[in-house]
Amino acid sequence: MTFSQNVKEELCRNEYDDVQKKSILCAFFKNNPNLKISDSSLEIDIKSKSSLTIRFILNLLDFLYKDNDLIEYKRERSKNDLKFFHFSFSKGLDILLEDLHLNKDPYKWLVETKTRSCFLIGLFLYGGSINSPNSSNYHFEIKIHNTEILKIVEKIFSSINIPLLVLNRNNTYIVYIKKSESISDILKLLGATESMFEYEEKRISRDYTNQMSRLNNLDMSNLKKTIEASHIQLQNIEYVKNNNLFNQLTDKEKIYCELRESFPDSSLHDLVDLYKEKYNIEITRGGINHIIRKIKRLSE
Repeated sequence: MTFSQNVKEELCRNEYDDVQKKSILCAFFKNNPNLKISDSSLEIDIKSKSSLTIRFILNLLDFLYKDNDLIEYKRERSKNDLKFFHFSFSKGLDILLEDLHLNKDPYKWLVETKTRSCFLIGLFLYGGSINSPNSSNYHFEIKIHNTEILKIVEKIFSSINIPLLVLNRNNTYIVYIKKSESISDILKLLGATESMFEYEEKRISRDYTNQMSRLNNLDMSNLKKTIEASHIQLQNIEYVKNNNLFNQLTDKEKIYCELRESFPDSSLHDLVDLYKEKYNIEITRGGINHIIRKIKRLSE
C-alpha cells in the first residue's frame, strides 16, 4: 500500500460531524468530472483505488440521506470493477443540491476551519496524492477539474501561508507542493495525524542520513586535500634539508618540519595542537601557513 493510500484510509477512519461530512461530499462531487446535473437528475461515477475510500463516500451518503424520504437515489456497482459505482439521484434533487451547495458558490465551506479542512479532504480523496517520505522527491498534489475549485484551493492554502505551484494539463489543473515542511502542515490540516508523524519521522531520518553522507564525503575530500598538501610540503622540506637551507629556518620553523615528517596526515588544526602538546608553543594555523610559504620559497 502506498503512502497516499495510507493517508486516505486514515482520513476515512476519522470521525466527522454532519456539516463536515457535507463539506467532504461537496468537494468530492464538485471536483469529479463525471458529475452530471440536469433539471431532473444528478448522476455521478465514483471510482477509487482504495475500497475503503469508496465505502467511506457510500457511508456518508447513506448516513445523511438514506432515511430522508424526500431524497431518493440508487447506486449500481460495476460488474467488471468492484471499486466503481454509478450513482443517480432522481427524487429530491433540489434538496440535495441545496444541502451540499452543489449548485451554488461552495465558499460556504470555507468560513470555518473544520469545514475548510474537510473540503480539502474531499478534494484529496478524489484526486490527491503524496509521495512517500522515503522518496528522494517530496511531492504533494491534487488534480482539479475546474477553475472554481482551483480558486478555492488557492484561497485555502493562502490562509495557511503555503504557496502553491499550478500546472495546466489538458484542462486539468495540478496544484502541487514540493517543500517537505509545507507537506507536513497539510497533513496536520487534513487531520491525518498518524501519517504526519510517520512522514516527519521518516523525513527527519532520511534528511539526517543524507546530511551525514554529505559530511562524510566532505571529510573524505578534505582528507584527500590534506594528504596532497602534506605530500608537497614534505617534498619541500626534503629539498631544504638536502640543499643546506635548513639552517635558514628558525627553531619554530624547524619544529614544523619535524612535526610534518612525524605526522604527514595531520591537518593544520592538528599541528597547532601538537605544537602546544609537545613543545608548549602557541601558534595559529595562520602562523603555520606562514612557515609553509617560507619553506616553499626556499625550495623554489
